[in-house]
Amino acid sequence: MSSINPSREQLASFASQMPADTPILMLNLLRYQPQATYPAGSTQTPCSGREAYARYSRTALAKVRGVGGHVELLATAHVALIAPPGEQWDELLLVRYP
Repeated sequence: MSSINPSREQLASFASQMPADTPILMLNLLRYQPQATYPAGSTQTPCSGREAYARYSRTALAKVRGVGGHVELLATAHVALIAPPGEQWDELLLVRYP
């Protein structure tokens, strides 16, 4: 699984340019591994990547709701129209933050 993590500078620039009263819609393109990988010494029970994401989501969704956000859409990603060659995703998730 790969992810794009913004730098502190990018976050600061975004925060300074985004109007405070404008909701943010975050797109998550999800691809699950057949087997989740955990760091050495982890106490997590072995499972699929999909199950590992479900575990993570239980905590993450509570935090999203805690700031007034909610899931707009969770859907199967059947086929990508615009994507790098060979890129595919299992699901897409849209989360709205106030």
